[in-house]
Amino acid sequence: MKNNFKKIIFFVLLCTSLKLGVQQAHAQTVEQLHQSNPNFEKEKVHAQGIYPPPAGIYNTYKTPESITTDGAHFDFLFNYVSLGTFISFVIMMFLVFYFTFKYRDKPGAKAFYTDGHNEHKYTLIVDILFFIFLDCFLIYWSVVDTAKYIGEPPNGPEIVKVQVMPQQWLWNFRYAGKDGVFGTADDIVTTNELWIPKGKTVSLQIKSKDVIHGFMVHEVRHQMDALPGTITRLWFEPTRTGDFEIACMHLCGTAHYKMKAFMKVVEQNQFDNWSKEMSEWSEARFDPEDKATHWGWTWLL
Repeated sequence: MKNNFKKIIFFVLLCTSLKLGVQQAHAQTVEQLHQSNPNFEKEKVHAQGIYPPPAGIYNTYKTPESITTDGAHFDFLFNYVSLGTFISFVIMMFLVFYFTFKYRDKPGAKAFYTDGHNEHKYTLIVDILFFIFLDCFLIYWSVVDTAKYIGEPPNGPEIVKVQVMPQQWLWNFRYAGKDGVFGTADDIVTTNELWIPKGKTVSLQIKSKDVIHGFMVHEVRHQMDALPGTITRLWFEPTRTGDFEIACMHLCGTAHYKMKAFMKVVEQNQFDNWSKEMSEWSEARFDPEDKATHWGWTWLL
């Protein structure tokens, strides 16, 4: 009885802490921690940021607000397909139950037989309507969006380029640094924290270090697989600042729950100051013998 009472008290306290708590996450390497404390030498890699838990069932399960220029388009397609299939499902279920009830077995009722030839024109009309308003619509946007979001990636000096290498169980990010070339001493390497400026196109090249992972930011409306030995691409333009959780969308192993990072969208001047400081710090601390930080690849156009 005493042990059960302790378990109940522990469960109540745990639920209360989860409800009232706020997840804090930022992710920094030991080199980056010099910004807040230059004398900090303890090895520390953690996720930090502000991500308050939603209140209420509706806020828990509603679609998060889009933060990209193309988010409204993706929401439209999702809502269109969801609403179309839901209406179709309701109509079909209504007809199934209606005709099941109307033509049920009862005294004096005579079975009705049909080979379908007399009614085929009605089913043909329904099939054509579904094909036009669902299939043709989706085929059109699949071709258009494939060319736009998977075809030719954006390029140019104004594009923010980041290499992403997930591994069990964290996210690595690499920026070219002040010289604009990947694989040099001033490259910026972060762990579990992706800094990007608001209002600029961000281009990501993603390659896994070990197993298949999935890069996903719900507010961005994009998901891209991270494959070992293969580079995949993703690009978008954020429209507002804030901290947004990066989740791994594939079950990548026993510690899959640890694959959590944060994307920090900041103003352009804040990003410029951060990248300048981080690039100078990386160049000053560059160690050619530290093989763990030399991951990366030549940027593919």
